[in-house]
Amino acid sequence: MPTAMYDDAAVPVDEEGFFIDPGRWIEPMAEQIARESGIEALTDQHWTVIRFMREQYAAKGTGPPCACSARPLV
Repeated sequence: MPTAMYDDAAVPVDEEGFFIDPGRWIEPMAEQIARESGIEALTDQHWTVIRFMREQYAAKGTGPPCACSARPLV
């Protein structure tokens, strides 16, 4: 199983780079993941979306459908 290094921790990931265990994710990892995705710095708007998606996943076991993802944020 592949791993990625985030915040000095080896994290098991799938073939697409998604965490096998989302519980291993911590906020300090977000900045590094963002940089690797071409985002220089995370803004307050980024954090609003990140936290919303994490809350939805924690509550439902999945993220919201695309059609409703932005509605609570505007």
